[in-house]
Amino acid sequence: MLNDTYGLTERNHIMVGHSCGATLAFQALQRSCTHNSDRPLPPPRALVGLAGIYDLRLLYESHKDGPYGDIYASFIEGAFGKNMDDWDRASPAYFAERNSEMFSSTSILLVTAEGDELVEPAQRDVMRRAILGSKSSSSSETVPVQDKEPEIETGGGSAMMTENQGGSRYAEMSVKGGHDDMWLVGERMVAAIEKAIQVMLMPKATPPEAAVAAVS
Repeated sequence: MLNDTYGLTERNHIMVGHSCGATLAFQALQRSCTHNSDRPLPPPRALVGLAGIYDLRLLYESHKDGPYGDIYASFIEGAFGKNMDDWDRASPAYFAERNSEMFSSTSILLVTAEGDELVEPAQRDVMRRAILGSKSSSSSETVPVQDKEPEIETGGGSAMMTENQGGSRYAEMSVKGGHDDMWLVGERMVAAIEKAIQVMLMPKATPPEAAVAAVS
């Protein structure tokens, strides 16, 4: 419907997804690169994952022994069945690692919530490794992020902006609050989208291997 209404192209839209919505956003990006559809959706210029779920098996393993293990198992199995291989195939971290062309024209911003009680930062970490590969080692450099409007509690702290081998930009940031505060507090979503636009518009680094720059 959005494509029909606005005539989406790879230059005129940003895709934003929260939690399972981030999973769906990366699945949509994957489909846009396979050309299997009669009416393929063009890839977005940038994709923002807010507290995203990128590895379903990891999410289950992280919570199976906790008080809500049955709930996590129920919603994963309700969507993808009991076969964990199907979970892997639906997980962005799994298919992104095997299809680097997904990011040839799309900048990525992964956002975590400092007080997230439902999705661990490990989800961001595994997605970072899938996108950047060996460049996502613990030796990766981080740089300060200064928020233009300090009264908006985005979290600030530090973020990494780099490029993968295909030249697409990758960045991450954190915001204050819990899992759902990212969309309940609209200013935080606005701050994330603004950051994604900054990343998207930054000039390409030369060579890509040296591309670690401030996002401010």
